[in-house]
Amino acid sequence: MKTSSICLQCHGNSSKKIEIATMATLRILHPEDKAVNYDVNGARGVLSISWDKKR
Repeated sequence: MKTSSICLQCHGNSSKKIEIATMATLRILHPEDKAVNYDVNGARGVLSISWDKKR
């Protein structure tokens, strides 16, 4: 999964891309969160889907 510009509203550079009010709310709701300073098109996870072909 790649980050897009919408992700950066909460996960971007904390001093430049995240609005002050948003950052304040994030610190209250998620005080231990370290998911910031991401950039556009950064890899942030992998999603795998599989199924049984016999069904």
